[in-house]
Amino acid sequence: MATFTKDILTLDVIINDPSDNKYLACALEGGSDFIISGDSHLTDLKVFQGVEILKPEEFLYRFNSL
Repeated sequence: MATFTKDILTLDVIINDPSDNKYLACALEGGSDFIISGDSHLTDLKVFQGVEILKPEEFLYRFNSL
């Protein structure tokens, strides 16, 4: 499933790599439950405004056991 967002929200959360902020903004605009990423700037947050940020292996482990 895919959702296209309007790219309206601008965030300044990740200072060390500002280009990563677009992923947070997209997740919020799209109403995402998760961000799946191996990028430490994102995964170090763990959760951002209700959006859980998981490494791929964490996501697979959690949802393969269902």
